[in-house]
Amino acid sequence: MSTSGSITGNYKAQYYLTTSANFGTASLNSGWHDIGSTVQISASAPDAEDGERYVWLGWTGTGDGNYTGMDNLTIITINGPITERASWQHQYRLIMDTNFGTTEPSVGEHWYDVDSPIEINATAPTTTSGEQYVWLGWTETDNNSTDNPVSITMNGPITKTAVWRHEYYLTITSLYGSPTLESGWLEAEKNITASVTSPVLGPAGTRYVCTGWTGTESISTSGTTTSVAFTINASSSITWNWKTQYLLTARTDPVGIGPKPTTEPAGEIGLDGSWYDNGTPVNCTAQKIRGHAFSYWTVDGESWDPGDKKITITMNEPYEAIAYYALAPAWWEILLNVDMVNIYIGIVGFVALPIALIGIGWFRNRRKKTFIRTLLNEIDEVYSRLKTKPRRCKEELCRLRDKDFEVVIDGKIAQESYDIIDKRIEKYLEELRKRTRARG
Repeated sequence: MSTSGSITGNYKAQYYLTTSANFGTASLNSGWHDIGSTVQISASAPDAEDGERYVWLGWTGTGDGNYTGMDNLTIITINGPITERASWQHQYRLIMDTNFGTTEPSVGEHWYDVDSPIEINATAPTTTSGEQYVWLGWTETDNNSTDNPVSITMNGPITKTAVWRHEYYLTITSLYGSPTLESGWLEAEKNITASVTSPVLGPAGTRYVCTGWTGTESISTSGTTTSVAFTINASSSITWNWKTQYLLTARTDPVGIGPKPTTEPAGEIGLDGSWYDNGTPVNCTAQKIRGHAFSYWTVDGESWDPGDKKITITMNEPYEAIAYYALAPAWWEILLNVDMVNIYIGIVGFVALPIALIGIGWFRNRRKKTFIRTLLNEIDEVYSRLKTKPRRCKEELCRLRDKDFEVVIDGKIAQESYDIIDKRIEKYLEELRKRTRARG
């Protein structure tokens, strides 16, 4: 000290500012600040990933000159020790979606605090009769669930999609066969092909043939095939339509002689005969067979109109029609008939037999022509007398045919002559049929 003097110590008052944040950082660290000074404070949230966010909740302050409020960037005056805390709310995003109907929460984005429990549910649209929505469950980012409603915990970003299958009821009706589709629920807007097997065998000689379908809504009104393709977009139905067919077997007896009887219409050829729709009238006609004479028809073992070569069968059940024939005698059987031999002997004796045969042949020929004319006249007379009584006339003509056939068997006339007689009788029988149909 070289001289006297004084020293004055100068002080300033300072207060401590404490800043903190529950997430992220505050822009100004804790520290001492002069009394009365102003300090700017702010806070920053952490970096967030997709589906994550931090919501600013504001400052909470204590001490003289503190700030409590939502301004992130603000100025405080240091009038004493101050504590300032920045607060953020950590949240995750929930995305709701559905292919049908509604959801709760609604379709779209929703934010929820971390670890908060949330109940979600889905509701299908309103349906009409024959329509339904089948619940398939939730698809989501972390796992799938079939519960509805279901509780979830927001421990990360979540996407929930409610999945329904839209269905319509298809009704299948078929009296016969095995349709490829049975009645049931089908997914809406799907392309469908329905079909049925045809024909279907029934009892012996009976089968059922599909004639097409009748449809409603998604299916065309009608069709004539055994399959139909459609897109189901409403409650719909398919009715497979069927007709009944019966088998007609037409043959000759003795078996193996031919030609076989003809049938008109021809029908659909099967293994043992022809198939006809129920109620179809079929004309069966016995054919001329060389060496044989037609006798009569049987249908399922019952004789039909003896002598009629043509019969009509109404196909209301399976039938077997048999045209019966008798074997016509050979020329030498006629020539050597006992009665004829006696004639030969009476005329010329055993010595002049060759010459007598010539004479007898001429005589026999002339006698047969007269006999044939007699038979034809008898047929004409019966028709002329009884044609106004068709049933009686028919019986008489058939009786004459049988009698004339016996004449052939006995050898009194040849097969060719019998064919002339038979043709005359058939002509009159056809006239009687026309009369019967006309009277109706």
